[in-house]
Amino acid sequence: MAEISQIIKDIESENHTTKHILQQLLELVMSLTGRGRINDDYTKTIEFPIGENTIIFDSYYQRVWINTSDEEKEIEDEEEIELVSKEIKRRILQFDTQIKGMREKISSEIFDKPLKRKKND
Repeated sequence: MAEISQIIKDIESENHTTKHILQQLLELVMSLTGRGRINDDYTKTIEFPIGENTIIFDSYYQRVWINTSDEEKEIEDEEEIELVSKEIKRRILQFDTQIKGMREKISSEIFDKPLKRKKND
């Protein structure tokens, strides 16, 4: 399995728009965390909860919204989309670091136990 940091570098190194990079990062974080959802309709809209907000990315029309409890705001400014992407990236890398530590601990707890075998008399 490729390292998460390398996957992110690959996403960012491609010559894509900031919206496409955000879309790829949202798809990555969804697959890593199991959070969020992609609508089944033709738009393939991504909804990802983060903090008290929801990032909504309409893949078909390439539109981005941030929903809060009291408003829905479309983001059209490339700089703001880039800031959201950087924050998602930062959190993905933080998640990856913390999950690696937990994975090692749990792996040791489970797989360092002696193997149970049938005794031959």
